[in-house]
Amino acid sequence: MKAWRCILVLLLGALGACSGGGGGGGPQPIDSGGIGGTGVVFGEITALGSIVVNDIEFDVASATVTLDGATVSAEALAVGQVCLVQGRIDPATASGTAESVACRDTLEGPVTDTSRVAEGVLGVLGQTVRVDATRPTVFEGFASLEDLALGDLVEVYGFLDPTSGEVWATRIERKAGAFVPGVTEVEITGLASAVSAEQFALGALTVRLTATTEVEVPGGLRDGVLVEVKGTLDASFTQLMATKVEALAPNPLAEAPAEAEAEVKGVVGDFTSLQAPFTVSGVLVDASGAEVEGTVANGVLVEVEGTLDASGVLIAREVKVERESTVRLEANVVRVLSATSLEVEVGPHLIPVQVTATTALRDKRDGDDALQLADIQPGERVKIRAVRDPQAGLIAVRLEREGVDDADKDAKLRGPVEAVNPPLVTVAGVDIDTSQIVKFEADEEDELPREDFLALLQPGVVVEVVDEGPPDGTLDKMKLED
Repeated sequence: MKAWRCILVLLLGALGACSGGGGGGGPQPIDSGGIGGTGVVFGEITALGSIVVNDIEFDVASATVTLDGATVSAEALAVGQVCLVQGRIDPATASGTAESVACRDTLEGPVTDTSRVAEGVLGVLGQTVRVDATRPTVFEGFASLEDLALGDLVEVYGFLDPTSGEVWATRIERKAGAFVPGVTEVEITGLASAVSAEQFALGALTVRLTATTEVEVPGGLRDGVLVEVKGTLDASFTQLMATKVEALAPNPLAEAPAEAEAEVKGVVGDFTSLQAPFTVSGVLVDASGAEVEGTVANGVLVEVEGTLDASGVLIAREVKVERESTVRLEANVVRVLSATSLEVEVGPHLIPVQVTATTALRDKRDGDDALQLADIQPGERVKIRAVRDPQAGLIAVRLEREGVDDADKDAKLRGPVEAVNPPLVTVAGVDIDTSQIVKFEADEEDELPREDFLALLQPGVVVEVVDEGPPDGTLDKMKLED
């Protein structure tokens, strides 16, 4: 796990390496214009027309645009791509004019694991990719993770969690063609470890070096160097034969002068308290004097706004925690309450769920077509990913209708424990009476007495409660989730 502590900076280093145009060099020097002057913004594209990154709309008509190190036209930009934008910004209108836009993917290669796609987890090049984020992941060339098969070629954009090493995907594109072991070129960024003359490790992958491998690493390849690797993968998805290994700069804002304005989005790492520096997308952040919205912790997605000091630390004015969809429901609809809410049933509990303008609505019954809440009928099964808001309750990030044909399946509520007051356990605002549950599982092979199971619970532990199908209004099982 130590090898992943700094991996979040890899994508950023790659962006720095390409922002000058056709590859090579770091970010172009920028002025210290302060508010209303030249600044840098790092995040995913959320809208086109120009482009919107971190809620700032940039005119890209005259910008130099690079995609994976190659100069392209602005038409190649797409929603979900993670980019570093440099340009002039007017905070009064939340708009700006981009001078350069440098976007880079995180992974490009075959799907290597589909065993957990129902949970929103995909394996690509041996790395764990999640689609459970506040803004639904953009899928290009397919409708849902269930449509992907082992060996399908995909390109993944997203944010890396420096603690777990997982990729929080913002965009996944299925590419044309079939994966051919030992032939198809793949690409991955990572922190080199266990370096020897013949090989090194990138996460779960072993990277093999040959006499023909092109190595562009000043000072020589060694543990801890950030690299981008191109090569071919074997049929077992575990061995990568490198054709090129290139060192990457660790910080995309390294060349920005003091007093430059910056906004950075990413997953928090190295966090101990708000009074101590931590990292976001490879940038060191001082939030000791910032206005903070939400609870900052390792593994939390945040957006930071502030000013760079002389040593390159981002002195934050504002830190905003992005809500993650930690709650999942698979249940039958009892009723549609309004144009923006519905009610589902899990065991004896009727659970209201709010739908907003940003909720992704999909109709799996009709081939993943768009869906209106008014289309849903009582008794139909839905899958929901939601965030828990202390005031508004559950707010759906993604809602899929499966229809009446799946109404006999298990009804499930999964989420972090909020409180334990035996026999009650509160999950996602729902008080579960465990005295009515007959089965408790620590894992699929380890059933525990109720008292022993409850002793394992504390706030933050993720559990799932199940009304085994066909649902009859009673909860049959509670189990620990990884």
